[in-house]
Amino acid sequence: MYKIERKLFGYQLTFGGFIQKDEMEKWVAESKKALTGQKGNFGVFVDMRTLKPLPQDAQEAMKTGQKLYT
Repeated sequence: MYKIERKLFGYQLTFGGFIQKDEMEKWVAESKKALTGQKGNFGVFVDMRTLKPLPQDAQEAMKTGQKLYT
């Protein structure tokens, strides 16, 4: 499970449960859409408290998505 929320400071990303590669790739695609037109600096708050360890392929997809927010 994941959630992308636009906040006054920027974006809040929430990850929980067990996420497979296909769901993480879906998050990457949604992140690209959410960041379209974003200008200037913004903050990112990530809540991963309930996220289970990711399989290696899902970790690679997450790294791709994390780069979008830098």
